[in-house]
Amino acid sequence: GLTAGLPSTLICCIGGLMLAAYELRVATARYLPRIVERLAQIMSNPEVAVHVLTFLRSVASVDELYANFTEENYKMVFFVAFKYLEYHSNPDSDSSLSFSLTQHVLVMTFNIIYVWFHVVNIGEQTTHIVDIKRRLKLASMDGGIEEPVEVCFDWLTQYTFGTLGPRAVSGVVKEASDMRAFSTPGKNTDERWWIVNLSLIAIRAHHEAGWVEIESRRAAGLTRFLIPTHTLPPGVREEYASHELELSASSRLEIQHQSSDSGSSNASVRNNENTSSLEMNPSLNAPLDGDFGPIEDLCIEVTNVDGLDRSVRNIDFAPVIDTHNIGIIYIAPGQTTEAEILANTSGSPTYNRFLDVIGKRVRLDEVQGMPLGGLRAGEDGDETVVWGDEIARATFHVITLMPNNPHDPGNNNKKRHIGNDYVRIIWNGSGFPYRMETIPSDFNFVNIIIEPHSLGSPTTYPVDSHDNEYFKVTMQLMKGMPDFVPIGEFKIISSENLPYLIRRVCIKADWFCNIYQQTGRDTSREEYSTNWRNRLRFIKRLK
Repeated sequence: GLTAGLPSTLICCIGGLMLAAYELRVATARYLPRIVERLAQIMSNPEVAVHVLTFLRSVASVDELYANFTEENYKMVFFVAFKYLEYHSNPDSDSSLSFSLTQHVLVMTFNIIYVWFHVVNIGEQTTHIVDIKRRLKLASMDGGIEEPVEVCFDWLTQYTFGTLGPRAVSGVVKEASDMRAFSTPGKNTDERWWIVNLSLIAIRAHHEAGWVEIESRRAAGLTRFLIPTHTLPPGVREEYASHELELSASSRLEIQHQSSDSGSSNASVRNNENTSSLEMNPSLNAPLDGDFGPIEDLCIEVTNVDGLDRSVRNIDFAPVIDTHNIGIIYIAPGQTTEAEILANTSGSPTYNRFLDVIGKRVRLDEVQGMPLGGLRAGEDGDETVVWGDEIARATFHVITLMPNNPHDPGNNNKKRHIGNDYVRIIWNGSGFPYRMETIPSDFNFVNIIIEPHSLGSPTTYPVDSHDNEYFKVTMQLMKGMPDFVPIGEFKIISSENLPYLIRRVCIKADWFCNIYQQTGRDTSREEYSTNWRNRLRFIKRLK
């Protein structure tokens, strides 16, 4: 099938492989290296490439599939990704294809690089850097460094030498503030800013409190360090005492970090007399030695404070991860109208187990520093469901977790969220086919419909437990939208693996829908700009 060459046959086979990645994990893991080698032999257009990349992304989310991968196996995965990057950069590429689809393939290609590089053991990541750097150069348009490639270099710089998340959390900083460790801003505090390659570095010396705070803003993240001045090496301490702040990476510092469920990180830096000290994390100065791309050495002090404040706000406004808002709608047996569906505040046991696995339930009044898709505690209920990793975060607008309001008989508050979601997961237990126009909106792009595998299945009814049941998954796309997920006419999947498949499909669908909308629903050829790319542009404007 994979050697047939016919796009329709290839897409069908890839769809079967994606299902096997969830349902037949042992067998898929055994044959996965050969499957990847076969995929590397397929020279195809974006209409097939999007399905190949979707399969590789799905595999990366199931760690037991690649647990026995060797260095050569990982290289083959990267090779597949770079093939499509080279295809996109080829000036002879077919311009008649859907522009939004080609942009989606480009974004997915880089995502495959990020995700698969992240699953490689940290000790083995450096063995792939040289080859990745070389292939990025070759794939760059006209031999130059285009912005997505610059962003990729920046991401590699951040993650090759450590596991800090993409965003600093304020826990340690807030604790220090509560202990009055910091002076009042502007009082006994010196602040200087530099642009180092493609990073914006801020160093603040809080003289009275005895702390130095370092912030590094880059396209792919924000890192914050706190250094007690009494632990600084003698040379640096003397410079600090004279209020001469210089950007230096010569300090021998031990970096400790902690991760949170949100995928964010905070770094506290200290010198430890009782342990062997480590060099400062090389990711802070790696770009200076040219290891991560043909970016010339550059260190410029920023003196335009007024323009700087505005730029920092713009950089911080762009999230350091991709954010997705997905609707989840439950339809009880016999329901067919919008009013009946939006009024639901509970679902079947199987549906509730699905919610517990597709993400994590969080209380709206306890979440800080995390985008929640416009949800507010009280008005939109007490909790919602979220999921995230180092690259993406999804907030699920769950109809059954939102309260009904007697002053809002049409449940317009619920529809305010669902109506703005490009992608909706429809748990259809009605016993009738779900119609695209059941809950109309201007952004009704994709419906992912979950139904009992056949009429009369006991999973239709909200009683008892059916852990071993199977479900039918189908997709409805807005008219004119290209096919971008290998679901085909339908897929049958077990209730155990259903949440994992749906999570991957809905995030991918929302990703494509954002591109589809930005390109005027495939009527313009405006390049899609990711959050990281937007952050990069704001930093470059300061040069």
